[in-house]
Amino acid sequence: MQGFVKIRRGFFPRAAVISLLAAFSFCSKSALSAGNAVDYALCDTRVACYFEDFSDVNWPTIYYLNDNFGCRIDLVQFQTRALYSVSEKSIPSGEIFLHAYGYAPNDKTIFDTITTGLFQYRPPDVIILFDIIDPTFKNELLESLADLAGDTANIFGGAAIFEQINAKAQPSPPNSIIINSEELLKQYRERIREEVPRLLASFNVEAYSTDRLVYYNRLSGGEANHRAGAGFLLERSNLRLTELAQAKMPSGPAKSMFIDKSRKYTASLNAAKNSTGKERTNRIIEAYRALLDLNEHPSFQQILKENKALESYLNDLFSKAERAALEEVGLIWNGQIIIRDTPQGPSVKYRASVVVDGPTEVSLTHVSFQPYWDKNQVVLDSSERIVTPHQSFIREYLIEVDQKYLESTRPESLSFTAEIAYSKIPLKITDNLPLRESPDLNISFVPDFNFLPPVARLDVDRVVESMSWKVAITKPFDFAGNVKLNLQTPKGMFAGAYRQDLQLESEVSHQIVRIPFTVSNLFELGIQDATVSLSMNGKIIAADTSRVRIAECSIPDTIKVGFLPDTTGLLEDILAMVNAGFQPITDRALAVGDLNSYNVLVIGSGAFKNLPSFMTVKDRFEDYVRAGGSIVVLGQPQNWPLDVLPASIAPSFELASNTEFTNRIPEARLLIQPYKITEKTLLSSFYKPTEVASAVVTPAERVYVTSSGGTVLSVSRLGSGQVIYCGLPLLQMISKLNIEAIHLFANILNY
Repeated sequence: MQGFVKIRRGFFPRAAVISLLAAFSFCSKSALSAGNAVDYALCDTRVACYFEDFSDVNWPTIYYLNDNFGCRIDLVQFQTRALYSVSEKSIPSGEIFLHAYGYAPNDKTIFDTITTGLFQYRPPDVIILFDIIDPTFKNELLESLADLAGDTANIFGGAAIFEQINAKAQPSPPNSIIINSEELLKQYRERIREEVPRLLASFNVEAYSTDRLVYYNRLSGGEANHRAGAGFLLERSNLRLTELAQAKMPSGPAKSMFIDKSRKYTASLNAAKNSTGKERTNRIIEAYRALLDLNEHPSFQQILKENKALESYLNDLFSKAERAALEEVGLIWNGQIIIRDTPQGPSVKYRASVVVDGPTEVSLTHVSFQPYWDKNQVVLDSSERIVTPHQSFIREYLIEVDQKYLESTRPESLSFTAEIAYSKIPLKITDNLPLRESPDLNISFVPDFNFLPPVARLDVDRVVESMSWKVAITKPFDFAGNVKLNLQTPKGMFAGAYRQDLQLESEVSHQIVRIPFTVSNLFELGIQDATVSLSMNGKIIAADTSRVRIAECSIPDTIKVGFLPDTTGLLEDILAMVNAGFQPITDRALAVGDLNSYNVLVIGSGAFKNLPSFMTVKDRFEDYVRAGGSIVVLGQPQNWPLDVLPASIAPSFELASNTEFTNRIPEARLLIQPYKITEKTLLSSFYKPTEVASAVVTPAERVYVTSSGGTVLSVSRLGSGQVIYCGLPLLQMISKLNIEAIHLFANILNY
């Protein structure tokens, strides 16, 4: 098990303590240049960004604040779940941290609890809300953040709260902040490509898009310092260390010493930014030493004990200075704790590796082992080892440990400590092997929604039809162990036989489990929740919730559907739920296959981008439609090729609410056969302006149009067939189990 780099939590122990994370090295020539460590050490601004879905996050804004100013970024994600859950990921070298929370919809205290937990002693200076749609959710969140915005007693002042607004849907206020997101995306594309997948594995920067200009409106906070155009950080310096001491500390020797050291810290780091080579290294070490000197002043330690907010602030600042110093020194540390099975039982081996990639030598002075069952340390090596620049030192230590301690279920860890010194500055590095740890496992329904055909009304209440869920388990590549799979179903739904005790194998990162289920007459109408979870040693370590409802969506067996997959995969998931005969269309089948074997061809959003032949088969499409085929085009991006179908479709994005749609043909077949569509329910998703792919379609019988005249549902007839265009976000509406969206999908396939 590798050590993992994590800054230690107590402030200023006699020697600075750092815990190292797996496969992470402090190196001045790191392959990933996550911002500038010196810039981070010169900035004390903390930015908290709240959002519900990763697709709502404006990454150029985040990287602009992080890289241009050196701000720490806390991403706070909220998602409704059946069970409370929390997970954290981070890019420590880039000062970006993700806190993901799952909470029950009726939990009214969740926001206050989380806000207090994250920001009890060190509140953010700036809060940004990214496209939070649900008005109830937004109001409750703002209410919990109001204390942070109005806390003038806080040593840092109140937080300024900003909200991303859509300038297309509403005029931007005169004091709004305007970010050129398109240009910033070009500037930070490589960092985004390298780092964001660590927070969201499925993120693809090539598929990510943003408006050219993004607007932010200040909702509250920061009034005393704010003026029009002042930006997120208002009118103040990036580092308030000296200002804080002058304004908040009582007069006396401790205050004078603090101001002197803080000025030296700031001046040394600013000088380092304009230096190179060994001079730069020495300047950064001078700044680091200035903070270390504070530790030796007894009166200052007393001030910290009485002021937790100040202590938290300095903890954060010290960790940044520490990282800058270690990166500049070029110290690469790799501590491995290995447990081997032997005929005499398990044995423990500790492998210490030090590489110096900087301009000055370091010394390894002490290696020790701290048993959790004993107060006394075990010294493994007390000889001083000098490691010169561009050299390494590697040594292994065998430790005799009673087997009962290795098999313990107590939460303590095996702990190894190595003391390293650079220019007489002590650095203490620890590696821990938890004997009882929660592995980074994840479980999810695929997809996380399901609609079921109505159950036949019989006198018995038992099973009528059998179906199954697909559950995906993801885990670290090297993890292996036993877990238990648990399923909770709503009333009237019954799980079939499935393996509850799973043996997860190493060398595999994904595992799929099928869980059969059946539905009876007792299943209630409306949207219900099913929950799946993984537990280890009786403790739940991962969970997910799927929404389920009864919805009729009848497609005759005689209809064969060929589909060009959309970029989200929703189209394939939904076709599987309607029990239609469907098959994906490959590029070769598009060019030379028998299209007439399909009654309907469905073109998913963005599908043409992955099919080179799509631009060359207009004649085949026209022959197919004239012979009686039906082509369904779901909402497409603006770079949709205009001259590829028998009907001309020129899509563009616009925002529309439920009052901005006009039904021009109320008795259109699409709206009445085989299911009569209730317009109010269909458009209920548009309670606020929502993006639709309206288009100019010619020729066309336009069913639904927007107030601007754009078409979002139409039929273009040619010969015995037709081209149907649907610019509503139909698949997303179905994923939220909008019953009329499901019925409209059935009407389109049955047309």
